[in-house]
Parts: sequence; structure tokens; C-alpha cells
Amino acid sequence: MNMRRTEIEIGHLVLEGVRPADARVIGEALEQELTRLVRERGAPGARAAAAGDVPVSIDAQAGEAPAALGVRLADAIYGRLGR
Repeated sequence: MNMRRTEIEIGHLVLEGVRPADARVIGEALEQELTRLVRERGAPGARAAAAGDVPVSIDAQAGEAPAALGVRLADAIYGRLGR
């Protein structure tokens, strides 16, 4: 099996109004979900690699668990990289 290494670097992540403990949970969920998306759907194309900054903004939903927010954020990032 020929495995190719893919890295997605998030240089700056702003989580406004989030407690530090929740930020860690969000970050872990984000990393796990991005890993899953790349494994299942493949790495974003060369265009994404050349994209540079890819701003993504989402709002937390009332009562949303930090891990769920991390998953939604990963989905948003992956979606933007695929465009």
C-alpha cells in the first residue's frame, strides 16, 4: 500500500468566548475530524496547498458541546480547502 503523508497546518485559530479547557477539547476534536476526513475523502488538491490563508468562521450553537464545535469547524475547514 502506498501511503502519502498529508499535513494541514492551522497557524492561527481564534476561539472567542471559549474557556481554556473547552478550547483544548475543540482542538482535539478538530484534529481528529480533519484526520478522519482526509483518510475517508482524500487530501485536498494542489489548489488547496497553494491557497495560503483559508479563513473560516462559524458560530457556536446554543448548548453545543465543545467536541461538536470542533467537528463542525473541521468540516468547515475541509470544505474550504476543497474549493
